Amino acid sequence: MDTLKMFQKFRLTVSLLILTLLTSYGLFAQLNDENIYLLVGLSDFNKGPVRQLNLPDENNKINEFYANDTSLVSLYKRQLEIAGFEIDGFEFRKINTIDGLSGPAIYSTKYSSRFNSFFRAKYLFYRYEEDTDFKIKIYSLVLKRKKFKSLNQKLLFLKGLFTRYGNVRDGVYQIKVDSDGRNMRLIKKLIKDTDSKILHHTRTTDLIPGTQTITFMPSMILKDFISNSIGNMN
Repeated sequence: MDTLKMFQKFRLTVSLLILTLLTSYGLFAQLNDENIYLLVGLSDFNKGPVRQLNLPDENNKINEFYANDTSLVSLYKRQLEIAGFEIDGFEFRKINTIDGLSGPAIYSTKYSSRFNSFFRAKYLFYRYEEDTDFKIKIYSLVLKRKKFKSLNQKLLFLKGLFTRYGNVRDGVYQIKVDSDGRNMRLIKKLIKDTDSKILHHTRTTDLIPGTQTITFMPSMILKDFISNSIGNMN
């Protein structure tokens, strides 16, 4: 009996030691914190998002921003730390953006697989570099429905999405994204899953891929999430 008690005490001590180590190094938060869904919602959906996956290091790209998105980049950095990520595990670079300016992009060899797990790559087309004739394959990254299981995951994602792409006009809520529609279908479903009401879904086709706007009335719980993002995150 004494041997059994000693073994149980030893096992409890080891369990507490492991938990302490995980907490000290931020690993416990990484494994259990759903705030990565908010970060995914803050992704650059204005390009599809599109990746040139056969280019060096393209698989390690986490996110990118326009040149004037300085406050959004600062917000994103804070949310990385809140979610339990080590900020030293990310590299912030300047790249040429669609607005013709040099905007920040975020890369990570350490964490890219966690972010990439939210998307599946859909091949679109290829192009050749003028100087080298290198064949560049262009893919669209499409959100995986199976990643969004709990209500909290859906709310966090929509909170991030609205923070970057949303607005409120005359009491009506809108999310406006330059997208080809694949991700917008899932976004509509996630909004409905929060018991919110879709009022309109429009698309302009004057420019490729077109601007899509979802107009909706949020449920009380989604409204509270969005109001919190407007008041405390910007």
